[in-house]
Amino acid sequence: MAIIDGMLQELEMEAQTTRRVLERVPDDKLAWRPHARARTLGELALHIAQVPGNVAQIAMQSPVQAPQFTDPSPRRASELIPALDQSIAKAKSLLGGMDDQALMSTWRMMHGDRDSVIPFGQGQALFEKIHEPKRFFTIAGGDHNDAEPRDAVTYWRAIDDFIASLRQPAK
Repeated sequence: MAIIDGMLQELEMEAQTTRRVLERVPDDKLAWRPHARARTLGELALHIAQVPGNVAQIAMQSPVQAPQFTDPSPRRASELIPALDQSIAKAKSLLGGMDDQALMSTWRMMHGDRDSVIPFGQGQALFEKIHEPKRFFTIAGGDHNDAEPRDAVTYWRAIDDFIASLRQPAK
């Protein structure tokens, strides 16, 4: 069995659980916030519905930089399940064509050490869970959407070094 087949089976099982949770979100609580600086329940629920497709989209990219997140809010709770279904379909479409070689290819992640949206430690934790071969490039002083740091020479040298490492025989 191809690696992706097991991943897609797990995605479908998780989607069933997520669907049961989203079905319980009440219309009259969409604007509720657990505290003043938090997202609303509607924003959180829609975010959860969209995660599978968005994560699959990120997984198809290398290098990947943390995306710019927006917080759309559903007008009605009845929008959540169609959003989940669309997200699952997107994930299956993007990931379904991947073979084992593509899944095991080198993956790169760039993360600013001053990211104001996704803490640097969370980026490192995600990176630790990714299979080898992999590379993590820290953008010193970089915030969430700084693709190219102030020190462009160091940035591009790291990318050149990474590309050169791909040309070397495996150890």
